Amino acid sequence: MNILSIESTKFTPKVLMDPENNVFQISGFSLPENVTDFYAPVLKWLDEYLDAARSLINNKNFHFVIRLVYYNSGSFKAIIMILNKIVELQYKASR
Repeated sequence: MNILSIESTKFTPKVLMDPENNVFQISGFSLPENVTDFYAPVLKWLDEYLDAARSLINNKNFHFVIRLVYYNSGSFKAIIMILNKIVELQYKASR
């Protein structure tokens, strides 16, 4: 599975989804003009990762870091969706 890397801007966070090292990170400011457009690739990537989760993370630890300095209400909703996917990932990893 490919790494998803999005560099930060003044209004958007840095995103790193690295399945090889089981490191997942979202950091910086999250004030995108269009929250759906910004977070859609992240949510899609997580869906694909969840589909392959059993073979990718079997008996491995993973680190998910969300370190946002500031976020708007739309970003908050997207982060909640991401956290729900992390819970699902933990569930799949433990089975």
